[in-house]
Amino acid sequence: MEEILEEVGAIQAIYCGENEFFLSSKGDSSVTFSVTTSPSNDTSLKITVTFVLLDSYPGKSPSISVQSQYLSRQECDNIKTFLAREAETYCGSPMIMSLLTALQEKEDVSRQVVSMTTSKPKDEDIHSAQQTSMC
Repeated sequence: MEEILEEVGAIQAIYCGENEFFLSSKGDSSVTFSVTTSPSNDTSLKITVTFVLLDSYPGKSPSISVQSQYLSRQECDNIKTFLAREAETYCGSPMIMSLLTALQEKEDVSRQVVSMTTSKPKDEDIHSAQQTSMC
């Protein structure tokens, strides 16, 4: 768990802006936290990714949940699938920063929602997706 907490601490230090990092829970066998970030080509598009790291991490990929007020359920599912595939490539190594960087560099995320960002989202339009996988 010590290595997991060190990685989470590093992520928290990097994502130190207002509402960028939130530690939900820290227990003996798991840590849950959220990071809100944006694709590098569209900083107005906010995407929150929640990670659950079990004590078997990084040998087991984290559980990942994706939320955004401007993305549909399918778009959140697509991001979740993308992150799960990325996680498989880093299996056995700390990967959270690499996953967040991959999401920020994923240019097609903002292209999918350009028309959606001009209207105010409704509470029922906020969607999420969740993924867990074994390495």
